[in-house]
Amino acid sequence: MVGFFGSPVVESTSGPKVLLTPLGTKLVWAAERLHARLGPPLQNFAQELKEQIRQLVPHRQSVLRINASHGFAVAKLRDLLLSEEGLGVDIRYVASQSALVSLAQEGCDLAGMHLPSAT
Repeated sequence: MVGFFGSPVVESTSGPKVLLTPLGTKLVWAAERLHARLGPPLQNFAQELKEQIRQLVPHRQSVLRINASHGFAVAKLRDLLLSEEGLGVDIRYVASQSALVSLAQEGCDLAGMHLPSAT
């Protein structure tokens, strides 16, 4: 798949794996550099801005953002959390891998996933 850059960023191998092309490797490197250089100052600025906005906006209910695969335990957790006063719950049912990616990217506060049985 060529897409936006006019050159592929991954290439297929035998089996289910794919490999980064030189362009793909360079893009990952650039993203890591950008995050390393700009991440901390942007996070500081975001925190300062958040605090200033918090002082101007009336207090709102806290919302716990959960991304998880559907299951009985997740539904029970939602019910327990909703019984807590002053706490809202936003549950999005997604695949385990998507939940972990969202957690890593701070798109949710809690991620649920399926794990293989140890039996």
